[in-house]
Amino acid sequence: MKAWHRSTATLILAFLGSLCAPCAATNVVRPNTGASAGVGPGAPLNAGAAAGASGALAADPSALAGLSGAPLVGAMPEVALPPTGVLAEIATAGLELRATAAETAAPAQSPAGATTFDVHAGAAANPASVVTVSQSGAHVSGSPGAAADGVPLQSVRGQDTRRLLEHFQVLEAAFGLKRGDSNLNPGHALAADILGNFAADMLDMADRVPYDAHIYEHVLGKAAAALDGWADHVDGGRAVPRPQLRLDERDPLYQPGEREITLAVYPVAGDPMQLGHLLVGLNAAQQFGADMVTWVGAGDDPRKPKMTPAQTRIPILEATLARFGGLFGHSRIAQGTNFKGELNVFRIMALNPFQPMRVIYMAGDDHYARTKPDGSLDVIGELENNLANLMIGHNPLIHRIEVAFIRRTLPKVILPGDPNYIATAFPQHWLEHVGFEASSTDIRTKGLYYLMHAVGYQLALAAGLYGLGAGAKPS
Repeated sequence: MKAWHRSTATLILAFLGSLCAPCAATNVVRPNTGASAGVGPGAPLNAGAAAGASGALAADPSALAGLSGAPLVGAMPEVALPPTGVLAEIATAGLELRATAAETAAPAQSPAGATTFDVHAGAAANPASVVTVSQSGAHVSGSPGAAADGVPLQSVRGQDTRRLLEHFQVLEAAFGLKRGDSNLNPGHALAADILGNFAADMLDMADRVPYDAHIYEHVLGKAAAALDGWADHVDGGRAVPRPQLRLDERDPLYQPGEREITLAVYPVAGDPMQLGHLLVGLNAAQQFGADMVTWVGAGDDPRKPKMTPAQTRIPILEATLARFGGLFGHSRIAQGTNFKGELNVFRIMALNPFQPMRVIYMAGDDHYARTKPDGSLDVIGELENNLANLMIGHNPLIHRIEVAFIRRTLPKVILPGDPNYIATAFPQHWLEHVGFEASSTDIRTKGLYYLMHAVGYQLALAAGLYGLGAGAKPS
């Protein structure tokens, strides 16, 4: 991207960030609740008086068109329906929206001039959630015991999915990454496809689960910037997507080339993959001009009996990464072993004995150490030992190892001259913090499913993982 174009994009991102500031405070989301509508406390809301129809709202979302904000005449005067997007999900989810008796509404939780409704599952007496409708939109909050993990449903605004789409369209224009633009160079055309897939998948998740709009808009902005920077590497000839490398024993033998391939390697459990992982990968692609970023999914570990079995977990991880157009890859080299990531990265090099490679091993900054408190080796010590062990099969004449620490917990990067700096024989780098708190543990234990990628979510739902689906398995 030209300098003036990138400056413009930066200013737009800053402006969008300022617009999102209120979202961070209110945690605006789109709900995954839903029902049909009526009048009177405790009765299903009927839209007939407002829409000129009779009976309950149909399950067909198209039947809800034009109802957003329509007054409802009946036992509760001038009741406004939730925005259409909320009603569509209520109808299709087979739930029921009932008016809440005025005397039972909690004034402290209801804005002035607002009307509250309870969302019930069928004939259930206790509401699954409460919808508050006011001029600012509809907001959903959990009732006591509504969620098994104790986390209440978050705020909702019916127009947020449209806002997320508009945010993406602004980013497309700002970074010159509009999918299908015939004027794009190959690198930017590929980046536009990847960004388009990513945005579509995030919009899909926004239609499925409660989500944090501020985080989603932040992730899309960071992804667009990283992909634009990576595309500059590709169009400048410094990166070549889809390199011919053996990532594990399944891959065929390739004729080695003379050009040095840059590969970033990220070992993860991927239980499940989450947006933070994916953003780290995009940032690494940009920062290092990587030809590919490959994840190494952990195998089964008897020390971690609660980890989802690899035969279920790894295909989900691979299906997620496949949405990134060859920029992301996966190596199964860890499967069937207890080998650490710091060894597996050299085993990947050994599979390509005659191919010049620059390999960047990525780890969290909590592993910035040569040894652990118990005296065992940490990331730096493990890499140093394996670098010196030529029996692994790597070729130090053409294979270069570097390490990148992902900002998570440390208050600052540690550079030469800092008393905490650890001198190593290989280059050290730092990857920026992703800008929000994200962990697979929060998905498994708190039900923060919006942090998952759409493909992983759908497959986990089908498999009943992480508290999802009728046959959900405990985490």
